[in-house]
Amino acid sequence: MKIDGLSTVTAGIEQSRQVSESVSDKSFEEALKKAAESGDDEQLKDACEQFESVFLNMMLQTMRKTIPESDLVEKSQGTKTFESMLDEEYSKSLAKGGGIGLADVLFNQLKKG
Repeated sequence: MKIDGLSTVTAGIEQSRQVSESVSDKSFEEALKKAAESGDDEQLKDACEQFESVFLNMMLQTMRKTIPESDLVEKSQGTKTFESMLDEEYSKSLAKGGGIGLADVLFNQLKKG
C-alpha cells in the first residue's frame, strides 16, 4: 500500500538529516579552530575525537549499505532512521573509547604544528 504524501515526508526527513550533518561538520571545524587558537589540549583532544566520530559514522553507514536487504520484509523509514541514529551513537562510543586511534594521531600531529 502506497500513500502519496509519504514520499514528501520522507524527502523532508532526509533533507533535515543532511542539514544537521552539515551543521555538525561546521561545529567541528569551529571547535578545531578554537582549540588550535587557545592552545588548550583538552579542547583539541575533544575536537579530534569529534572528527574520529564523524569518520567512524561515515564508515559504519557505508558498511551497513553493503548488507543485502531481504525482499521478504521491507525496511520502513523508521527502521532506517533508527539504524542511522544507532550508527551515530556507536561512532561516538567508539571514538570516546579510543576508537581506531585516529584521534590520537590527529591530536599529536596538530599539537606539533
